[in-house]
Amino acid sequence: MLEKLPNAAETPSLEASLEKATDQAFKARATFEYQQVRKWVGSRVNLDEARILDFGCGQGVPAASFALRHPKARVLGVDIEPVPEQQLSNLLNKQIGCGIPSNVSYRTLSLTALSDEKFDLIYAWSVFEHVKEDKMIKIFSTLKSHLAERGILFVCCNPLYFSPHGSHLYKYFKSPWHHLLLTLDELREGVVSGDLLASETREWQQFLQLNRLTAQDIMGRASGAGLKRLRHHLTKTDLSPPPRLARLYDNEVLTTKELVAIFE
Repeated sequence: MLEKLPNAAETPSLEASLEKATDQAFKARATFEYQQVRKWVGSRVNLDEARILDFGCGQGVPAASFALRHPKARVLGVDIEPVPEQQLSNLLNKQIGCGIPSNVSYRTLSLTALSDEKFDLIYAWSVFEHVKEDKMIKIFSTLKSHLAERGILFVCCNPLYFSPHGSHLYKYFKSPWHHLLLTLDELREGVVSGDLLASETREWQQFLQLNRLTAQDIMGRASGAGLKRLRHHLTKTDLSPPPRLARLYDNEVLTTKELVAIFE
């Protein structure tokens, strides 16, 4: 079992180390995501002593960053795929000089396995674009059941499917709305090479499994699960949809690239 190192104290040196991190993807997940969540929930949740659930924690970086900044908090990251903890520990050591903090843990499980655990903050960053439409209300309902009294659910969906880069296939296509303009065969040819690389196959499957929900659809599913929306913000693109798409889709849907919302 991977040995966890003691927590790094919440000091200017930690923030300085994060600021100096050279891996930009790590920096975005460890700093930008944390700052955005804190900006939205900081006045409602005492993060210093909170029970925090990272729903869809991916490689585990954001959960670790919460735990590092708030040593008295208890942080749990869950995902359908196992978190590569040795790889995460190596990344943390390389980027900021510490290992996985002792107040964070990771599980590979369904939400039903959380039993009766309650959390003061649950956050889901770029998760609900991937949730199947017929399961979304059930998942929102389950998350609601794990919120403590006065607990907050933070949701960020970016990019939304109908937005310029809603395919999540950023590195393969540079033109906006490519997934709405090209045929499925043309898209696949642009992603999957003759070598059938595992990463390409995985990213193609991820695209195929994206839901087609709008920001309003997602907020509606949350309301359908009994969650009360406290605040939300829609971020727009500066790009103008091509005329062909403008004739087929609502402009609001095409130009809304991100939804951020909090619920109780």
